[in-house]
Amino acid sequence: MAEPTREEIAQEALEDAINNCGFNPKRFAESTQTWHRYIQNELFKLAIWIIRVYGSDEYRYDLRNEYAATKAKEIVASGILD
Repeated sequence: MAEPTREEIAQEALEDAINNCGFNPKRFAESTQTWHRYIQNELFKLAIWIIRVYGSDEYRYDLRNEYAATKAKEIVASGILD
């Protein structure tokens, strides 16, 4: 079995944090203001990629994540990410 990639390790850590009932997205976002500016920039690129992936026609969703897919499609369709 192959070693997990850096991205897979990060994804699992973030998934674990978000899956905790006490996770506060606003507080997390605010806490990133203390990060190095380069890291903030990379996080923003990550957010844009997530929107692009969730907004693609290939992204499969159901009622549990319909909001994310619908909003992502609206953002992608707006052209603002171009």
